[in-house]
Amino acid sequence: MRREIGSRAAPLSDTTKMPTPDKLIRVLVLTDIVDSTKMTERLGTDAVTALFSQVDRELRGLLASIGGLEIDKTDGFLLMFEEVEPAVAFCVQLHEVLARISSETGHAVSMRAGCHAGEVTV
Repeated sequence: MRREIGSRAAPLSDTTKMPTPDKLIRVLVLTDIVDSTKMTERLGTDAVTALFSQVDRELRGLLASIGGLEIDKTDGFLLMFEEVEPAVAFCVQLHEVLARISSETGHAVSMRAGCHAGEVTV
């Protein structure tokens, strides 16, 4: 908003009320496959694509059962949860799922998982 010098209009602080985005306390979980580039070099693109697709399917199923939201996806996930408990449960169960997949496929798959609780602008 622009004011002319000498104008009798009210000060900007009185007339400009910008809407503020909703800020909520949420838990973000960020995961990352450990040494994904080395795995691709060792197993080849086709094999690692199949392996990572299986991991993605299983983790999306886990996410659906626990109740969270997928925000973004690379070789890991960015997820959002409404509370700490389901976020931590996801991280614990993620490692259980990966241990099972590693055992079934004979290829060790591990992920880093970090949680951050705080204010998120939605």
